[in-house]
Amino acid sequence: MLGSHLREKARFLLSFKQFLFCLRTSVTSGKMVMLFIGVLFSQQTASKYTIPQHATTTTKTEGVGQEGEGVRKKTNKPLYITSSSSFQYEYAVVIDAGSTGSRIHVYQFKRKPNELLIDIDFRNEKYYKFKPGLSSFDKSSLTSHEIAQYFSPLLNYAREHVPMQMRSKTPLYVLATAGMRKVRERNPQMAATIMRICAEELKKTEFIVHEQWVRIIEGRDEGLWGWITANYLNGEIQNAVKLGSPFKARTRGVLEMGGESLQISFIPPPQQLSKIPSQYVTRVDIGSVVFPIFTHSYMGLGMEAAQGKLDMYLANNGHKDESPCYLRGDERDYIHEQITWRGKGNFDECYQHLNQLVDTKKCPIDALGHGEDGSLEGRVFTCTPNGILMPHISNDLAFYWIENFYYTARVLNIDSIDGKSFLQVLKEKGRSFCALDKTFASQQFPGASTEEIAKVRVFFFGHTCFCAAWLSVMIDNGFSLAEFNNYQVIRDINEVGIDWALGFLVQHSNDALTQTSMV
Repeated sequence: MLGSHLREKARFLLSFKQFLFCLRTSVTSGKMVMLFIGVLFSQQTASKYTIPQHATTTTKTEGVGQEGEGVRKKTNKPLYITSSSSFQYEYAVVIDAGSTGSRIHVYQFKRKPNELLIDIDFRNEKYYKFKPGLSSFDKSSLTSHEIAQYFSPLLNYAREHVPMQMRSKTPLYVLATAGMRKVRERNPQMAATIMRICAEELKKTEFIVHEQWVRIIEGRDEGLWGWITANYLNGEIQNAVKLGSPFKARTRGVLEMGGESLQISFIPPPQQLSKIPSQYVTRVDIGSVVFPIFTHSYMGLGMEAAQGKLDMYLANNGHKDESPCYLRGDERDYIHEQITWRGKGNFDECYQHLNQLVDTKKCPIDALGHGEDGSLEGRVFTCTPNGILMPHISNDLAFYWIENFYYTARVLNIDSIDGKSFLQVLKEKGRSFCALDKTFASQQFPGASTEEIAKVRVFFFGHTCFCAAWLSVMIDNGFSLAEFNNYQVIRDINEVGIDWALGFLVQHSNDALTQTSMV
């Protein structure tokens, strides 16, 4: 019995010597300094040590405790303790707090020696959407416990995908968009309170959180980061950094039709930049290269916002029975059902009404610029809605048109979705769709009933007539792009969606590194 005990003790001491590979002492200024470096060792792998099978570990469940933390339960799973230096990737968590819900993105990336631009493994991005949106907390009785409960499933998702040893080095951002911008417009103090409580609760987690990382962002931020995402996914930002100039790469502009707003972002050519006032250009430093980007967000020109404007226009101009922008057999209510329109289904009439909503007459003519011979060929600016001067877009520039451009094309079965043919076919298909009775729409346009399209709530049969007309008006008259043909209508690049959260990380990854090094 005693011999067996001694043999076990000897085996333990031998194992201890195996994983303890360096013990060094030195004397500095009369003080003893002991440096202890160890690696936990197992016979299966040099980086993992397995606790005996009878030991227990703790894991988080989906439940919520008194302080909003996940309730712990015991399991019999072996626990692996891993040195953080053995991890190949760093991690970052970005929560897009939108109008109807919050989407969490978990990214893993590498930092290459002597390079400022991170290498994101975007094909392995993890994301999860949770409803409702943060704006649902727009109430006077808000408590920190409610906020903690709200973030609990999102944080648990992050914990599933960020190794435990890396969480204390992983930045977590919460960036609120249109929903919280509306709360801020109505009640600035309430919006500030919501974001403050969010920051306070998230600071209690094991992730790195700073107050400036939990905030409400502007529409132009979304547009700018969407541009960065698109040009990171297509490799042109990497090319620009390698070549040392944004003009040596073939970056593409991005025109995004969202629900509440429309965003446009692009790099004007060098000959235009010298003529454009600095307030129209945002200079973004990525990987030691400065990208001069024109970016603007047109609030109220998104698909859903424009429908609201059309409703108001029809009501104020005596159209209280029929709407040409909706299918026959469809109805649309307005102002708590005080007005109900029957669909009339007339594309051209709908186009004419919507054209009245686009105001591009506020720009002074002399501000637009012109060619040396006085022609419009060399003009510097285009007048866009709300009197915004936009650098003129020539066919030398290339663009992606995304979001509702793409979804409308899918509903209408438009196969050729690039160049001038897109606008022509959009109008033709729009006329055909609008002329249908609602009951026959799904038979003629089966793309409108696919699961993919159903996930985008503005795109069902009655709204697609409006969507086709509104996009046509924006292309024709909103941005004077009827003759522009150097673009693609897409949803993703290399099978990865164009989401602004990725662009945010590309721009701000070094900010996170600075903050992380301070922890």
